[in-house]
Amino acid sequence: MLYAADRFESRDEIKKWLKDGYIIIANRYASANQIHQGGKIANTKKRESFLKWLAEMEYEIFKIPKPNVIFYLSVPIPVVLKLIKERNNNGKRSYLGKKQDVHEKDVSFLENSRKTALWLAKTQKGWIKIECVKNGILNTRENIHKEIYEKIKKIIKK
Repeated sequence: MLYAADRFESRDEIKKWLKDGYIIIANRYASANQIHQGGKIANTKKRESFLKWLAEMEYEIFKIPKPNVIFYLSVPIPVVLKLIKERNNNGKRSYLGKKQDVHEKDVSFLENSRKTALWLAKTQKGWIKIECVKNGILNTRENIHKEIYEKIKKIIKK
């Protein structure tokens, strides 16, 4: 609920930007809540019920703008774990000290979140999955950007 309330605080500004014709790209929007909180619910029916409740709270009660498209950047968990380790070892996460992020150290949580994201990308309108790893190799940021941009251009043309 705290994350949803945070989005609610930004709602009017987001609506103004949209009215002014801006394209808004958001990281950690409602879809992140769907993925991470939904990943905590193993039972499919209960997860679907929770996701329906979450959508009602976000889009109907708080009236945050609904995204036109959600890009899910798909990275297999072994690659995710390697990236987390590299990031922790190169000092980019010094604010954690010797601790690990509570969710990043829980591999089961990461796997369930990924399963939920893949399920959402397969079943929900407006979700587009981008494969970021091909043949075990992480694609470059530039190539991932190009793929997303090409898909956006097709969406805009419609």
